Amino acid sequence: MIEVGRAIAAAAVVFYHAGSMYALPKYGNAVPWSGWGEIGKHGVDLFFIISGFIIFATHQKDFGHPERLKTYIIRRFVRIYPVYWFWMTAFLLMATVGLATAAIAKSPIDLLSAYSLIRLSSENPPLWVAWTLFHEVAFYAIFALLILHRSIGIMALTVWGLSIVLIRTYTGPDQPTFITVITDLINLEFFFGMAIAATFRRTGVKIAAALAIIGVFALAFVAYHNHAGTLPRNPLFYGVPFALILSGVVSLEYKRRISVPAWILAIGAATFSIYLVHGMFLSVIYRIITKIIPSSIPFSLQLIPAIAALISIGIGYICYLMIERPALAWMRNRVAKPA
Repeated sequence: MIEVGRAIAAAAVVFYHAGSMYALPKYGNAVPWSGWGEIGKHGVDLFFIISGFIIFATHQKDFGHPERLKTYIIRRFVRIYPVYWFWMTAFLLMATVGLATAAIAKSPIDLLSAYSLIRLSSENPPLWVAWTLFHEVAFYAIFALLILHRSIGIMALTVWGLSIVLIRTYTGPDQPTFITVITDLINLEFFFGMAIAATFRRTGVKIAAALAIIGVFALAFVAYHNHAGTLPRNPLFYGVPFALILSGVVSLEYKRRISVPAWILAIGAATFSIYLVHGMFLSVIYRIITKIIPSSIPFSLQLIPAIAALISIGIGYICYLMIERPALAWMRNRVAKPA
């Protein structure tokens, strides 16, 4: 179910960006799907929960074994940086020749911040979806302390969690400093994922089903009020329902009560590539598709951005097959297997 969650999260983010981009004056100049696509941006909340789950579940046996720290660091580096660097550079080149729109880094420190995924500059990275990766890298660094020394790691995570709760900042993609990245409320979703990983094997079938059902109803409630504009700006309004659903379905899958179609697993495996590349290709897709499908046809406001989103997901999957998967296989054989 983790791959299913990844697939859903990636698709939600792609449809959100497809809708928001189509609303620009140079494309559709209207908001599609009656504004419901706005909810898709919260796919990142599900991504963060899943990341916490995967890292904890994969490295739980490494706690207190400093000799395994090097392998952990290599795995995390291999999983994120090479593919990200490739597409970051590709995006900058596309923007240079006018095939993509990017806020080009203004100084060497901006580029260093963007490529290192450590907030050294207030400028957002040119590949704008990478804002979430700043949080990922911070989480990986703090989690590494559990491997270095179990007690120190627990203390560090406790201090981190308390600081997030006490400071309670939420800046979303706009994080001007390293401190705002560290103290953002959205980081609590890593803790949700770790809690699920620590407990899902011991959750009974009835409790798991109840958690999933409660989570679905809570998510519907939150989505409705978000669409109505009556929901305060807080990522945990989506993080909690997502955590309940994921906890339930992961436990049910563990007890073999759920099976997943292979095509969803395939999309789930490709989500990193889909997430990284969809934005850079959406603008190109819209330039082509708006010339093929006139905005005057019935349901064009709903149809055109949906087609663009699906094409973008397809391109992301092809990029995974042609670039990410071979690159990870090559590095896995020579360095370490990423999770």
